[in-house]
Amino acid sequence: MDMDPEVKGAVKFHGHLCFGLAVGIAATRLAMERLATGKAVGEEVVAIAENSSCAVDAIQFLAGTTLGRGNLIVNDWGKHAYTFARRDDGRAVRLSLRYEAFKDIHDREKRMEKILSSRGEEVFNIRDVKIELPPEAEVVSSIQCSSCKEPVMRTRTRTVEGEVYCIPCYEKVYIQPSG
Repeated sequence: MDMDPEVKGAVKFHGHLCFGLAVGIAATRLAMERLATGKAVGEEVVAIAENSSCAVDAIQFLAGTTLGRGNLIVNDWGKHAYTFARRDDGRAVRLSLRYEAFKDIHDREKRMEKILSSRGEEVFNIRDVKIELPPEAEVVSSIQCSSCKEPVMRTRTRTVEGEVYCIPCYEKVYIQPSG
């Protein structure tokens, strides 16, 4: 399969070319084109993936969205569906893989070729949507958990009788020390 520089970069980032990566490449390219935007440098583009597949790596690489910056959200619902939005004007588009586009193609290479060479509605259901954009990433100070003594973001704590706990300690779901 002949690969352009973007595909080669995504493959290098991910580690191999597979159908999931190809879906992410195609979805990201289409969404960025529809939104008339480029790769995010900061948090100007938001992506929401409805799975935790290889496609998410392509989205990170091509759209410039990351979990760390808070402009990549992963809802692991097992669906090849992706929403992309621009912060400046709130425009958003949702793409979902069309089941019927691949149901009769069982060869891995042919599936990847189709997704990478197809345009728009042939492989994706596409619709403009309105979404509530997540807030931009915030730097939050850490405090010490009363139980495990580890630092935890202040916004991720629970307070009981004046004692501050990280969520795992609060829920009593933490790793017991061995020995």
